[in-house]
Amino acid sequence: MALVLDEEGPVLDSDDVSDLTAWLLEHVKELTPLAQAITPNSAELHAAVAEARRLAKQEAPAGDVLRRVQLRILATAVQKILNQLDRTPAVFLHPQSLPFPSAAEATA
Repeated sequence: MALVLDEEGPVLDSDDVSDLTAWLLEHVKELTPLAQAITPNSAELHAAVAEARRLAKQEAPAGDVLRRVQLRILATAVQKILNQLDRTPAVFLHPQSLPFPSAAEATA
């Protein structure tokens, strides 16, 4: 997540943006049922999930800059879900358990 959200991070090329977007979209799919099952009454969490799902349904924009912007917005939405789940007593999401690529893998 830091690779995408870090202000000091590298500028990602088109393939990296596509790959990271695909990973984030997969996480939205995986996190949605988890969020609904664990915290059925959390309005804040469900708003974050709804926003991420809305973003996931959007078509990829044309142009590298717009795709990078979309990736950053999607990463922010997924981070909101993870933060909400992490605050839920029944859930602890260890950063190393998430299959995000390392900076070296994403920029290789």
